[in-house]
Amino acid sequence: MEIAIDTGNKQVKTDHSISISGVVPQNTIPATARPEDYIRYRGRYYTLTNKRQEYLRDKSETERYFVLAMMGIAKELDYKENHNEITYDPDKTYYITMLGGLPPAHMEDARLKDNFKAYFKTSDAQYVWYKGRTWRVKITKVYVYAQCYAAIMTVFTQIKPYPRVVGIDIGGFTTDYLTMVRGTIDIEHTDSLEQGLTLLYQTIHKKCLKKFDAIIEESDVDAILSGDTSLYDEEIITLVEEEAQAFVDSLLSSFREFQIDLKHSFVVFLGGGAILLKKYIEKSPLLGRYMFLEDIKGNVHGYKLLYQVMQKKKGEQS
Repeated sequence: MEIAIDTGNKQVKTDHSISISGVVPQNTIPATARPEDYIRYRGRYYTLTNKRQEYLRDKSETERYFVLAMMGIAKELDYKENHNEITYDPDKTYYITMLGGLPPAHMEDARLKDNFKAYFKTSDAQYVWYKGRTWRVKITKVYVYAQCYAAIMTVFTQIKPYPRVVGIDIGGFTTDYLTMVRGTIDIEHTDSLEQGLTLLYQTIHKKCLKKFDAIIEESDVDAILSGDTSLYDEEIITLVEEEAQAFVDSLLSSFREFQIDLKHSFVVFLGGGAILLKKYIEKSPLLGRYMFLEDIKGNVHGYKLLYQVMQKKKGEQS
């Protein structure tokens, strides 16, 4: 059974779930958490938390992402069982082929790729309790694809006519960018920038505290940028919008430093950050032709697409 999991630094996504990339372990069952927000694994309960987690270049350095993957798998199995795609059997081992991804620039680092595969692949069955049921799962295979590239492949027919395509994925901690020349990744113009939404959140938080003695958190910024301004004074709304525009202008201007001309490329914006900042991006004079990939699970769907293409090629060769 194939399950695609996009393990981002801000969110973890599967076909039918989106979870914050943070968990808190405890020894007793959570008293107030919703049943869908926690699992029991190896004798401990892990509950999703909105608390900001540290950025990790190598996700194998902590157990957090493995636990989040176990939760993602449990959520998918629960969905499939509820929709009669599988039958729950407590004595059965569910063998999983995991489809995951790394930032495009990290795909050139063999150590990171190997660590990613080894980290998620399990030698023994794992027991995951979720919503009253214990699932016995074993991840037997792990395939890793380039984030951003995978998402872009879901709209291949739309980008195919353009000789140069630049994908820009604005995430929580970083902005990943990928350049494709006639369908092939140009690795020299593919990298990650330490300019994610966290930088914008921190700037707004500090300025609002200093100017207005107001504590404006990430959720407040998201609300204002999404048009939900009912709780905020006009001066705070103005500051948030001005900082958002400044963030976008600075980010897009930085591509000139890397010899990437966005004006004469077809640009694909993706990720939750790009969607949140859409109206500010659209104001930029640095852009020529572009599109927004509104599907925030674009990488998940891209992993599945690339896996299917790979399997089809194997079938044709056999």
